[in-house]
Amino acid sequence: SSQGLSKVPKQGPLSVTIYDLDGKEVFVRSFDQFGGYFSEQIDLSGQNAGLYLLEVKHNKKRLTRKIMIE
Repeated sequence: SSQGLSKVPKQGPLSVTIYDLDGKEVFVRSFDQFGGYFSEQIDLSGQNAGLYLLEVKHNKKRLTRKIMIE
């Protein structure tokens, strides 16, 4: 399990996607209008151990982080 906490300053469309290293989406969550804090438990217990990419898009900004599942 991985937990993230991010604050976005203004309302807008938000999407959170996690990809494996083959580029396959293993988790997707999107909101039409979102503003404030995003704090949600994401269950990745069914995924293989290894490196994954977490991508957060809000309005026209994109943030990408590597995450490790052990």
